[in-house]
Amino acid sequence: MAAAANADPVAFRLKYLTRERDVAVIKAAAEKARWKPGERGSRGRGDLMRERGFSYTERNGTAAALVAEVEVERKSGRIWAKIKYLAWIGQPTPFWNSPTCRRA
Repeated sequence: MAAAANADPVAFRLKYLTRERDVAVIKAAAEKARWKPGERGSRGRGDLMRERGFSYTERNGTAAALVAEVEVERKSGRIWAKIKYLAWIGQPTPFWNSPTCRRA
């Protein structure tokens, strides 16, 4: 939606989220990954293109934000996704430690 609105992904989310914890997790991920509004990846003329992405989700009481860098090799089409920073607030224990997940 941010891309469709031609908006910076971090600023777009901060504009519409009002809960303090959601704002905090987005700001933490952006700061730690050194996110700069409006900064674009290098889609240059070389064989390797780079772009950055920002993701946010809230589920079952846990808010998470992720900054990733994606590289694409033009010749082969090979794709690499590198997580630059992940921040989360919420569940005191990881979801895989929950009784429901342990039963599976």
